Amino acid sequence: MSQRRDWTVLACVALVAVATVVASFTAQAGLGELAGWVKNLHLFGVEVSMSWLLPVTVDAYGIAATRIATNKRRYSAEVRAHAFGHALAAVVVSVLGNAMYHLLEARVIVLGSAAWVLVVAVSVVPPIALGGLAHLLGIAARDEVEAVAVPANPAHVSDLVEVEPVAVPANRAHVRDLVEGSGAEVVEEVEPGTPNRFHGNDLPADVPDVPASSPAPTPVLTPAPDELFPVAAERYADALAEGQVPALTRIKKELRVGQPRAARIRGYLLQLAQP
Repeated sequence: MSQRRDWTVLACVALVAVATVVASFTAQAGLGELAGWVKNLHLFGVEVSMSWLLPVTVDAYGIAATRIATNKRRYSAEVRAHAFGHALAAVVVSVLGNAMYHLLEARVIVLGSAAWVLVVAVSVVPPIALGGLAHLLGIAARDEVEAVAVPANPAHVSDLVEVEPVAVPANRAHVRDLVEGSGAEVVEEVEPGTPNRFHGNDLPADVPDVPASSPAPTPVLTPAPDELFPVAAERYADALAEGQVPALTRIKKELRVGQPRAARIRGYLLQLAQP
């Protein structure tokens, strides 16, 4: 049974939010005026005070960082931790700006000849906010690149990581060899007793014959050899067993590889995680 919304609570939250926004915006804009931002900008025939740019910058910075920090579906824990730090910085700047404005207005603090400290402190906020936001978006973009859904058709993965689908060999031990780093690029299905060009010998005699009426072999994906493929398969075996694939940033950090190689390794792990 769905519960009804408590509109009284929602209305109170809305009132608190409006009051906070108005009070904070006014205080930060006043701080901007005290720092010398007294000119007006003409935008589309409307005069806008430059002092408004201070609260707009701080609040927009904090909102963008908070959106990334709370989006668990799109961003990894590492990126969200970075975003939380930026959001916290925006809140701290906003709180300090509000407090400083009211202290100056109430003449609890008189700067006098030290007014230049206020001018410098207010002036550095916009460029620092822009740099911090650009840095955060750069980190978040890595997760946006790697956030590719696992295709329902395994053949599509080969297009992503440039691998070719091949048949499962009759001797299942060969599949294990692929994961353990045998280095084979292509494994073909062979009949028992025939030469095996992969190992250079005959298959064991105890390998059962495959009946002619057996279904076609299940396609698997064998990527180009990479010495870190078996290392990654062993390292993330528990996660792969549950159908989970580590994030690209985690692979780069733990295996100490660059973006292209980490993408190839993750593509290989995607194949192993296929049900």
